[in-house]
Amino acid sequence: MEGNGYDNRTALRLTPVGDVAGVALDADGNPLANTSVALACADGYLRSRQTGASGLFQFPRAPAGDCLLVVTIGKEPVRQAVQVESGMLNQAQIRPPSGMDAGIVLSAGIGLVAVLAAIWLLRGKPKEKDSRPLPPKSRAGHVYPPVEAGAGAETRRASGRAKTATAAFPPGTPSARQKDLLATLTSAERDIVQFVMKTAPSAVRTSKVRRALLIPKTSFTRTVLALERKGFLEMKKEGGRSFLRLSAFFAKE
Repeated sequence: MEGNGYDNRTALRLTPVGDVAGVALDADGNPLANTSVALACADGYLRSRQTGASGLFQFPRAPAGDCLLVVTIGKEPVRQAVQVESGMLNQAQIRPPSGMDAGIVLSAGIGLVAVLAAIWLLRGKPKEKDSRPLPPKSRAGHVYPPVEAGAGAETRRASGRAKTATAAFPPGTPSARQKDLLATLTSAERDIVQFVMKTAPSAVRTSKVRRALLIPKTSFTRTVLALERKGFLEMKKEGGRSFLRLSAFFAKE
């Protein structure tokens, strides 16, 4: 270019580029939201983008040629080669093999079993109760009437039946087995079951439980249905009203 009596020349290097757009998915085909995706190409090109709520990402003006997409799921990096064509919108999809998520689920399952086993060991085995009848406590100034022959055995049997009729635990107090089962529930599920235990073996209206625990109706219904599937509660309708009671599986000691 001529100007002011001298030449001014500038060297320009033009590189063919193209856009890269795509989606990041997990092994089940669900979008990976808010996940970092990196694109590495020749000449030291390295860019990182955050996926949106639908798992979409975009890299504008990437160098044409062979590039590599990288996304990290857990601690495992997943790589996907992509060919960037000049002046084109190059679509790509990055998704881990199904075995990766299966391994993660298996590890989580093993961890859960280990935690439950640790809880069981910390609690220890429930102590056996002494079933021998306690001797009657005498009160000052009280004289027991004479008992006829043979009546003592009948009196002991009647006393034993009365003790058997009385629950080994006060209403609402879980047994060792029930405590272990309750430990597998969420806090919301556990609150509902413990409230129903206070009225066992009688049923209680669902509206009474929901108002007492201050749980929204939609969340309460969803939680009760989950407890039914897990075998903790039974819900029955009588005269347009719903009632809850403990299931036979959970009620037994």
